[in-house]
Amino acid sequence: MRFFFSHFLLTATLASLSAEASRLQPRGQAAAAASSYRISQRVVPFINNLHARARSAIRQKNYKVASELYKSILYRFPEHVQVPPTALEDTYLLMALQHQREQRIEDARSTFQEGLKRTSLSSKLLTSLALMESKQEGRKRLAQNIVKAVEKMDPERGVPLHRWKMFSERP
Repeated sequence: MRFFFSHFLLTATLASLSAEASRLQPRGQAAAAASSYRISQRVVPFINNLHARARSAIRQKNYKVASELYKSILYRFPEHVQVPPTALEDTYLLMALQHQREQRIEDARSTFQEGLKRTSLSSKLLTSLALMESKQEGRKRLAQNIVKAVEKMDPERGVPLHRWKMFSERP
């Protein structure tokens, strides 16, 4: 019953955001930016609420509900509603971690790859992917290569990773 109510609430909120966006009918670029900004201001707290609900479901070991909540953020928002890139990045990370928790490593990899495509190679997702790969048997070299890529993209995040024992060049 709780899941049905959550799903109903999610559907109703998405419908209201969609209705608001179509009702505004921007007349120019300035109006379009203003309406997009107003909608995105409502989207962020809504996404944060869904993340909190997913964490609660995980604590109760209800992994299917958590996955559905993450999927609702990633795939069920109307196209004209702009989900902020940081929210997408966080959601992909949380969903991949959820797959790892369930020992579904291939699903976690595909989630990371999809997130990297959709968020323009996020250094946060790359770092997390490197950490996951470093824990997998025979994938340490791949993890080190990912860390090198992160270092080139985002030196602030990449340089400290070389200090970690698992990412050092030494065998």
